[in-house]
Amino acid sequence: MASVNINYLRENELPVEVRKEVEQLKGSRILSGSRLCIALFNGHVIAASGARPAAQFARLDFLSVAQEHIKTRLGEVVLNHSLKQLHKAGVNEVNTAVSEQQLQLFLDAGFMEENITIPGMHDKTSLTELVHPNLDSLGPRFKLIGDNPKPIKKTSEKQKENDMRSIRFDSMGSYRDLCRMVICNAQQKVFMLCESLDDPILNDREVISHIQELVLHSRHVEVRLLLENDRHPSSGHSAILDLAQRLSSFVSIRKIHDKRIAPKEWLYLCDDLHAVERRREHGYKGQAFVESPMTLQRLSYQFENLWLHSAPSSELRRLAI
Repeated sequence: MASVNINYLRENELPVEVRKEVEQLKGSRILSGSRLCIALFNGHVIAASGARPAAQFARLDFLSVAQEHIKTRLGEVVLNHSLKQLHKAGVNEVNTAVSEQQLQLFLDAGFMEENITIPGMHDKTSLTELVHPNLDSLGPRFKLIGDNPKPIKKTSEKQKENDMRSIRFDSMGSYRDLCRMVICNAQQKVFMLCESLDDPILNDREVISHIQELVLHSRHVEVRLLLENDRHPSSGHSAILDLAQRLSSFVSIRKIHDKRIAPKEWLYLCDDLHAVERRREHGYKGQAFVESPMTLQRLSYQFENLWLHSAPSSELRRLAI
C-alpha cells in the first residue's frame, strides 16, 4: 500500500479523466460541492470517497473501492484520510448511508447507527443511516494512516466508570422517581421526547414546578417537548401545556410530522449531563444515565435530529405555543 498516492480534490477541480475513472467505481456519485479523497495506483483511480461539508457538518456520499482491491484495507485507508481532511476543514459531525457490506468498516471507524427509522428514504432499503458525531475522537486512528497525532492521555478507570454510570428501572414508580431526580437537577436545558401528553411526567407537579422555577429565574433556560402524538390528553388537562401557554418564550412544543420517522425510545435529557431513556416497546423499563458523556452525546444528537424533522402542530398552534 506504500505506493498508493492519496489526493484531495474539490469536485470542480477534477481532471476529466480522473472524474471518469471515479464515476466508473461501483457506488460512486460525484455531487456538486463535493470534496473528494482519491487513491491512485500507477496513475489510475483505485478508490475514492466524496463528501459535502457545510460548516461543522458533512455528508459522506460514497466510499468506493475498485473490485480487485475490495479485500484489502484500502477502504479503511481512504475513509480515514477523508475524515482526517474533513476534520482539518472544521467538520466535526459526519452523516452517511452505507450498505451491509460496508457497515462494519464504518462502525469500526467510530460511526454509529442513527436511532430513528426512516423507511423509503433511500433508493435501496438495505442502506443504513450512520453518523459520526465527534471527529475529535478519531485522533488515535490517524496514526494508522501515517499521521503523527499528539499524545493521547489514557482514560482513567474512574473516567471509564463515570461513563458507564446507569440506573435501571422496571416500573412506573421508579421511572417517575428517576425522571424527577434528573429534571429537578437541571439548570439550563430540559429536552423531552414523549409519545403523547399522557406521559405521567408531563403532569407531575414536582417536575412542572421545577421547570417553572427554572424558567422564571434564568434567562438562558431552554425547554423543549417533542411529541409523536399531539392529541389532547385523556384527562382533559395538561400541566405542561398550561406552562407552555404562560411561558411560551422559554417552552417549545413540537410534533414529529414526518410519519416515516419513528423514535425508538422516549427520552428526558437535561443539561447534556443526565438522561432517562425507555424503549418504546418495553413499557416502563429503561435506564437513567448520570454523567455518562458518550451516551449523553449520542442521545443529544438523536434528539436534535428528530427536532429538525418536527414542527409546531396545528393542534397546539391555536394555543399560540
